[in-house]
Amino acid sequence: MVYNDCQNTTIATSYGNTYTHICGNKKSKSKPVILFFHGIGSVSMLFADWLVPALQDKYTCLAMDYPCDTGRSSPPNGDVKKCPQTKEQLVWWVAEIIDGFQLTGRKVSVVGYSFGAYIAGSVAKLRPNLVENVVLLAPYGIFTPVPMSWVFRAIITGMMKMEAVDEWFLDSMSVKGFRISDLPLGAPEWLAATRALGATVVSIFPDVWRDEELKQINAQTSSTLLLIGENETVSNGTEAHERAQAAGWKSTLYHNAGHLMFMEEPTRSKIIKDVVSFFGV
Repeated sequence: MVYNDCQNTTIATSYGNTYTHICGNKKSKSKPVILFFHGIGSVSMLFADWLVPALQDKYTCLAMDYPCDTGRSSPPNGDVKKCPQTKEQLVWWVAEIIDGFQLTGRKVSVVGYSFGAYIAGSVAKLRPNLVENVVLLAPYGIFTPVPMSWVFRAIITGMMKMEAVDEWFLDSMSVKGFRISDLPLGAPEWLAATRALGATVVSIFPDVWRDEELKQINAQTSSTLLLIGENETVSNGTEAHERAQAAGWKSTLYHNAGHLMFMEEPTRSKIIKDVVSFFGV
């Protein structure tokens, strides 16, 4: 799982150096920009072999490693106390990335998966002047609370630090019949990268936003899209889908899809098609 025809760079922010993949022609001022945010315990490689290649001809795609998660980004002097502690600080981190790429004054689109969806949504909520379009994939919080059963499994997995436990946790987020070890979709490379590159330090627990806040995000950006599975384990997929639609968002609820829907076929292919259509590629 690698980024093809892309460059790598590091952007300095108040929360440390942010390692970023740049795909597409970043020098073209007329080419729209999409920022990609990965989930907890992951890296920006998550988008490497599906969404970014589908969009980078028309868009400049920036996929970054969160500085306090696994990956090549890091907080200042490695001090985890300097990681973002609130969603306001998450948004400030993103704003500094936008400034670092000299995109100030231009609106960008944001795409996020899981915790990355919380980051993307928070930017749209608190700094709508920065955002053109919003795509949230299997969001962590925002529409419904995170079940305590999932939190318990996540804590156990973090404490054990064993490959077998990691796969048990990931399998629990997939639909019945899917196993991480059986998926020929870059999962082995993705898992190896997340295990090798570092530890996760994410101290922000997501909140659930009011209907009025969801409607405001939809009203203040050009377009909003929620993509979620009906077998979601980090939230209630059906309830999230219904809340999004009631707030005026475009929303798709995928049948027989879990939290790891980006690795589950045929859902993975459907997501690519839906996102490509949303961005008019």
